[in-house]
Amino acid sequence: MPASINLRRMSVTGWKAIREPLEIEFDGESWLIHGENEVGKSSIFSALRFALFENPDARGVWSANWVNNQSPEAVVEVELLIDGDPFTIIKTRSAAGNGNTRLFEGIGAARIERSTGREGVNEILDLVGARPRSRRGDDEIPSDWGILAWLLAPQGMDSVSPARQQGTQTLGLERAVTEEMLDVQEILEDSLVGELTPKGQEKAGSTLLAAFDEVAEAEQRVEEIDRRRVEYTEVLQDARRKEDVIVKT
Repeated sequence: MPASINLRRMSVTGWKAIREPLEIEFDGESWLIHGENEVGKSSIFSALRFALFENPDARGVWSANWVNNQSPEAVVEVELLIDGDPFTIIKTRSAAGNGNTRLFEGIGAARIERSTGREGVNEILDLVGARPRSRRGDDEIPSDWGILAWLLAPQGMDSVSPARQQGTQTLGLERAVTEEMLDVQEILEDSLVGELTPKGQEKAGSTLLAAFDEVAEAEQRVEEIDRRRVEYTEVLQDARRKEDVIVKT
């Protein structure tokens, strides 16, 4: 069964695009993670997936870039509550591909080591309601992540959809959708068939593309009006200057 997870703290070093030691004090609150491209936003989520789901000794192609080039090893430590009980997870991965897992009961100085190695990996999976990787040699497999698939979907539209689908099924949201909402979904999908290509681009001759063209034309007209307004203002100012000269003479 999926578990209730409350993140308390997370620290990461040497992982993927995270070049400097990173620590986030979640304290059970929601955080907005933002920044420029290639600064490590996705690496934060992948580090959390690593701590919860992965075997740090893995040799698959998906694990080739876990440790960045600037570090001898990657270390991910997560403090969290699972169904209200405190746990600490520490996973390490060396540049050579050797890894270790340590699962503790408790947080901080009071924590007690509960399991290590592969036993620790499997126990963490069991605690969070996930399961071991279902196939070898594959990349991210959202169906292995249980309820967290919906929350930890990797970036990229190819992978987000199956992750959301798996998470929706796990949460039981499909059963919560009424017949009326399904009708609305069908109407929306039908209306988009003539407007967008399968890749989400506007179709030639579509109403949506025509609307965008009209907006562009309207913007050009506004620019022309602004240009003429400036010219009119200059003419008016010149006329007033000449009027002042005539009055003075």
